[in-house]
Amino acid sequence: MRAPVPGVHMMALCACVWGVTSCSDRSIPPLDPTIPVDGVTDHTEFADAGLERAVRQALDQPRGELTPSTLGQLQGLDASDHGVVDLDGIERLFGLRQLLLAHNRVRDLTPLGRLDSLRELDLSHNRLVTLGTLSGLQQLTHLNLDFNSLFSITPLAALPRLNLLNLTDNRIRDISALVELSELHSVEISGNPLDEAALLEHLPALVRRGVEVNLFTTTGAVFIPDLRLEKLLREAARKNLGVLTREDLEGIRRLEIVAGDRVTDLRGIGHLQNLSVLRIENSRIVDVSQLASLTALRALELERTPVGDAAQPSAEDLSFLTGMTTLRTLSLIHVGAVDIAPLAGLSELRSLSLASNFVRNLTPLSRLTGLNQLDVSHNLVGDLTALEDLKSLRVLAAAENFIDDISILAELDALNELDLAGNRIADISPLSDIRRPLTILSLSDNRITDLSALSRMLRLIELRLADNQLTDISVLGGLDPFLRTLDVSGNEISDLSPLRRHSLFELHVSKNRVVDLSPIGGHRNLRRLYLFDNQVSDLSPLAGLSRLAVLSLSLNQVVDLTPLARVPRLEELIAAGNFIQDLSPLLALEELAFVFVAGNPLSPAAITRQVPQLREGGVQVVLDE
Repeated sequence: MRAPVPGVHMMALCACVWGVTSCSDRSIPPLDPTIPVDGVTDHTEFADAGLERAVRQALDQPRGELTPSTLGQLQGLDASDHGVVDLDGIERLFGLRQLLLAHNRVRDLTPLGRLDSLRELDLSHNRLVTLGTLSGLQQLTHLNLDFNSLFSITPLAALPRLNLLNLTDNRIRDISALVELSELHSVEISGNPLDEAALLEHLPALVRRGVEVNLFTTTGAVFIPDLRLEKLLREAARKNLGVLTREDLEGIRRLEIVAGDRVTDLRGIGHLQNLSVLRIENSRIVDVSQLASLTALRALELERTPVGDAAQPSAEDLSFLTGMTTLRTLSLIHVGAVDIAPLAGLSELRSLSLASNFVRNLTPLSRLTGLNQLDVSHNLVGDLTALEDLKSLRVLAAAENFIDDISILAELDALNELDLAGNRIADISPLSDIRRPLTILSLSDNRITDLSALSRMLRLIELRLADNQLTDISVLGGLDPFLRTLDVSGNEISDLSPLRRHSLFELHVSKNRVVDLSPIGGHRNLRRLYLFDNQVSDLSPLAGLSRLAVLSLSLNQVVDLTPLARVPRLEELIAAGNFIQDLSPLLALEELAFVFVAGNPLSPAAITRQVPQLREGGVQVVLDE
């Protein structure tokens, strides 16, 4: 027989005392057990008052008898934080599919053994030591056992449908039972003193099967869910065997993750608290926000590794960077970035690359006054005004954008290298106001017709002006004679005489109207010459260019290769689409390695004797495209 409920007995006792001491003739009406008094519910059906209160609340029946049919219809019960100690009688709720008992004082689970319809069970924050009777709950898919005092989870091996399992902060060492759970999808097992077998055998076995494992240990041991990342960390820590510890990971200073490593999950990387250099290239990382805790980083490079949802890009995509205030080098190349607002506080940055993204607004960079190098190439930038206060900027790359106004460049006192290729620039006059002479300048693929602004560029060593609308390059004659690389391909240039006094190492004049090569005949240091698609017929000015290694002259009017016999270091000749018949001048070139002469009317002697001779000498000869 169930013990009497103290609360009910106290009420009866008070009524009796009140009746004895009263001398009036007034009769006291009897209590009606079906009427709630001051919100009090009956405690007549279950041993535990808290459990009965939760059941009656779920049934919306605070008083009166609870019939078996009524109790059997209940499918969900939330008795969390009800002070439940004793589950006796809960077996009558045989229809339960969900039972929440978190934050109680339950020790004995025996009454749950008959609830064979249960799918979801929350027993977190109780006083459990054993799980014996749970083995009969064959339909269970979700089980939360966080914050108990469990030593053994062996009974869980008998739960074939278990899908989600929480075991945080118990006393579990052996997790071999989990390996048997074929339907297990996710397990949280942080805060347990796991043994070596758990860390080195059982957890990796679960991960290999696709189970999502979450683990933070209290013993210093570290589990890395992505086994490929674990392999990299072991190599970096020089620890092939044994349990990885926080101390091991804190010794790693540099880490590189590339496509071949196939890392997708960065959980656990936060333990690398002393990591100073991290490079991740061409990887499919699920969640880069795991990097947020790496606050000691000095250099971070992410390339072809998406940082957010491409369908809904936002500033949150880069929010993991906000705490990395010691960063000096940051590369975010082809990562899908749109909003760079989180970069505004990275005041220690000296080098920043945002190439190949979808950035329009550079305003967040306006306070990064310590920047020396900035690359925003291949974006959607139309306005450079935000950069006007970057007085320390030495290198600026903003190629392939939508820029047409470069007037702010005059404010960049330290500018030394500038790449604005592939924009909409027609007026380059602001370049004449740049205080410090540029050494490298690329303005290819714009709308430039007038080069007069370059007349003061006396220290240029590399100048690229391809694919503009140039006819006159006379201003280039006044540039520093030590100009080493010049590209004026894809214009309408016919006269190269302004280049006569230079000593170029590399010259690109393809796709122009050049006939006469005599102005470059004195370029004794010339290594590479590109003359594709011009009107050249006479190669005699090239004779004596003793350092020339690469010569491209396809689609010209060349007949005679004899002058090339005096180009002793020639390694590569591309001469397709000319009028060449004889290849014999090439036979004496000892360093020649590649010849492309497709589309020429080669003589029978060239085909039957000279080509085989060249090939016998180790030269690759291509006759057909």
